[in-house]
Amino acid sequence: MVTGSDLGAARHRRSRSLPTAELEAGPEEEEAELEGGGPGQDLASMDPAKRKRVLANRLSAARSKERKLRHAQELEAKAAVLAAELATQEAAAATAEQQVAALLAERAALEGHLVRLEAMVQQR
Repeated sequence: MVTGSDLGAARHRRSRSLPTAELEAGPEEEEAELEGGGPGQDLASMDPAKRKRVLANRLSAARSKERKLRHAQELEAKAAVLAAELATQEAAAATAEQQVAALLAERAALEGHLVRLEAMVQQR
């Protein structure tokens, strides 16, 4: 039985079929590997259709990785803008709170003055 933690670990496990260096190689480097020896030597012995599919999958993975990096950078930039906006809004809120406190104090002082004036009027 597969538990939730086992499933998560399996889902995030790095593929063992392709070394990281091969994933980062561009099309020219992949073709050079096909012609020469080295890590891509097994591709040279593959069926042409399968080799084409493997190379297409590698290119697709590379494009996906680039999109993911760009998206992460965009999100980081958006987070920075939002953080700056939050700081501005927090400063404005603090200023508004100070103004409210000052107005409440002024109101209390005016109400006290009004009570004294009303008392003076009633004494006459």
